[in-house]
Amino acid sequence: MANTGYQITPTLIQRFLDGPESGSIVTGSFGKYENQLGVAPFSASLEDTNYYYRALNEVTCPEGFEDCQAPVLTSVETGSAKGLFNLNYTQPVTLNAAVNITGSISQLEDFSVVQTFSASIGSILPISSSFTSGTVYFRAFQSCSGPDKSPFSDPLEFTFAPIPPPQPPGVLRYKVQNTLNTPITLNVRSTRGNFDQNINAGATFQSTFLASNKSYNIDFKGGSNTTYGNTIIKNISTTGGAVASSVYVSSPNNGSSFNGSSGGSITFYNGKSKVNFKPVNTPPPNSIVDINLTFASNTPPAPPVAPPPPTPSSPVPYTPRPTIRFGGSAFSTADGACNSGDFRSQTYFQLGNYIYLTSNDAIAGNKPSFPNTRNYILTNTSQHAVISSNGYIIESSNTCSYPTLTISRKSYPNIESACKDRTSSTQTIQYKGSQIIGSSPTGRFKMQTARGGQNIIISGGQIISYETCGSEGSGVTYSRAGYSKSLLQNPTFQKRICNGLTPRQYFLGSDGIVYYSSSGRYAYIPLGLGSRYYFIGNVGYRFDRGRILDTTTLSC
Repeated sequence: MANTGYQITPTLIQRFLDGPESGSIVTGSFGKYENQLGVAPFSASLEDTNYYYRALNEVTCPEGFEDCQAPVLTSVETGSAKGLFNLNYTQPVTLNAAVNITGSISQLEDFSVVQTFSASIGSILPISSSFTSGTVYFRAFQSCSGPDKSPFSDPLEFTFAPIPPPQPPGVLRYKVQNTLNTPITLNVRSTRGNFDQNINAGATFQSTFLASNKSYNIDFKGGSNTTYGNTIIKNISTTGGAVASSVYVSSPNNGSSFNGSSGGSITFYNGKSKVNFKPVNTPPPNSIVDINLTFASNTPPAPPVAPPPPTPSSPVPYTPRPTIRFGGSAFSTADGACNSGDFRSQTYFQLGNYIYLTSNDAIAGNKPSFPNTRNYILTNTSQHAVISSNGYIIESSNTCSYPTLTISRKSYPNIESACKDRTSSTQTIQYKGSQIIGSSPTGRFKMQTARGGQNIIISGGQIISYETCGSEGSGVTYSRAGYSKSLLQNPTFQKRICNGLTPRQYFLGSDGIVYYSSSGRYAYIPLGLGSRYYFIGNVGYRFDRGRILDTTTLSC
């Protein structure tokens, strides 16, 4: 053989040692136990033992031919949701190709406490961590087709922006204006304290109260005891983003039209009335809710005056009245108009079956001049009109055509419930930009019928985001094969397990279930049926549909 620097073992074959099949190749449900090691990946696993086509002979060939190179971390990106990162990296040139990448994130620079995430080789490693503040550190390594993984990369760091200090809440206040020529008195009773206040004729009193005041009651005293009585007029105004519904104002003085968060009034006849404030919620910072109360005296109504007899009028000559039509600019194609989003920038005037640019042009019959033989004008969010060059209405309401998405009819409460479901019930929707046309669905929907893949999140007909299955969980490692309890009593298998089994990367979902994978053929299929143990070191875990039933520990 040529002096390649490697010891040659071209074929791995397992044969029966005894019995009627002695000497023949072992066969089974997983195929022949015969492997050609002269082709990639130049290795095979047989009964949890690894065999390699080329074993390095350091006397004739230096190290490095099968080295797994460390990745180079280039940058880290995060979006609006804290704790979600895209770790960008590149792979060095090597003869030993990488097959997956594993990254670690830590709040400690020495990585003594880490969270670990894995993915297939690409250019981005998605990370969903619990770290949402301060400085965090990233490092990664690659697993290759050979037996060893790469060293750790040089670390990267990311620092979250500091959280601003909290702002004080907005203000609830009331103003009482006395329009009488005599004083009035307020008796205020609240859960935070009581006081009495005199308001002179023509004066205004103002005070604030807290949203934490569960009740705030005012007794008004003053005014005349007359047939027509007195009135308290209510008006609520806001500034700085506050809403009137932050407070509920009511009165027992025949105040059904007075009660609520809008305007109103009450009338009373004995010089006494009551008004109650009930805070509903706290206004936002730097905002004000003003409750304006005007105390006034009712005056007798004026006597009715008979109207003068009508004067005969001359007939009005007929004048044509064009109808106002709103639309967008004129486009040469229907797609150009439909995709513009411009349907209210122009005011047109229709008279008969023609569109004019002004009302006077319509009355005078001065036809417009549009740039194209057929001009397309968007008239609402999903319809367009077709107008000739001189304004003639060829078609008035054609439906626009928009791209479509096929999604599940069913919505899901979280990413994992969607990713692990298979459905055949779908619906097709149209969208323009990020807006669904013709309906307003809300929820999380699958974008395929099989397990895994992608989901779409929609709120009130608005496309919010897309999410990839697998981003909600993390990778976990157990042995590739499981062992029944009877096999664990066999000393041969005990020795094999203690020497270390071939590991396999599984997927741990957010609900605590372990799956074979988050993508591909075995996406979201739970691990185990309750009959086999999967090992990490000498500790075996018995899984039933992805959940651990019990554990066993071998004495190695």
